[in-house]
Amino acid sequence: MAALGSESNADFTSDTYTVANGSYSHLAVLGGTVVSSEVVELNANSYSQIAVVNGNEGDLFSKGSILIEFDQRALQTQRASAYDQIMQTSEMLRYAQANSQTLSDEQRTIVNNAQYQLNQAQTQLRFIESQLQNLNVHAPFNGMIIRKYVSQGQQTQPHQALLEFSNIGQLQLEVRVPIRLLPQVRIGAFYKVQIDTIRQAVSATVAQIKPMTQDYSHSAVVLLNLPQGVPVLPGSFAEVELPISNDGKPVPMIPNAAISWHASLPSVYVINNANQVGQRFIRLGDSLDERMTLVLTGLGVGEVILNNPKQYLALNLAI
Repeated sequence: MAALGSESNADFTSDTYTVANGSYSHLAVLGGTVVSSEVVELNANSYSQIAVVNGNEGDLFSKGSILIEFDQRALQTQRASAYDQIMQTSEMLRYAQANSQTLSDEQRTIVNNAQYQLNQAQTQLRFIESQLQNLNVHAPFNGMIIRKYVSQGQQTQPHQALLEFSNIGQLQLEVRVPIRLLPQVRIGAFYKVQIDTIRQAVSATVAQIKPMTQDYSHSAVVLLNLPQGVPVLPGSFAEVELPISNDGKPVPMIPNAAISWHASLPSVYVINNANQVGQRFIRLGDSLDERMTLVLTGLGVGEVILNNPKQYLALNLAI
């Protein structure tokens, strides 16, 4: 070790740094994608022909809006037929009731059959009315068409998939979090999210953590609920700022300017109690910002190092 200032009476005491504790939380910025909290598949209820498909993939609809209209002509014809039968049968039954005492046994049998036919026709009419009411496909919530499976004029059958509809009233940020950072994430915690498309920061709440058991990237999927009303659509890019803590353990923090590199190995120049300077190789951790870096091994909090070793090295090389 060389004594500090022993060469050419140089004084480096004005350019030293006492290693500080960098155990305060810093941020890990992770990118993710805005997704819908709910995607539903809307299906056909009956054998029908599609008359109109409103909108295309990516179009927005409010709750209750008609997404698909079906040809109602066949049902309208069936409804008219059932209604006519009800009217005719009801008229006959009214006449029979008014003349009940003069009816023969044969006529009473006809009346009983007519009453049965009336009940059947009324049941049929209720069924047709229900089909007409539920024939068209309506938006179940405020959302967006994300996939269409059918087109105008196509014949459908019960349970056939028509389209996928995405809820835009409640959006989420889907982000992959490395397993080593997962202990920092808590359900219900709020984190700052920067949304790229609107250049705006919002607070998002962790809703779900889904570990990937067969994932070679050693990460988990974390879903965060975005505030309602944020003007953004699924597919947008966003970044979440995840505070990282080391549970208060002392972690040396040094200026980047104090780091020297020798054959790709980082080192610092430490000043001991005898006011002597010695080189010590270290292992670096995360960079906190453009000025400061954490040290994992090789240096302790409270030690004194040269803040700018270039001056010291230049002087020693010149001698």
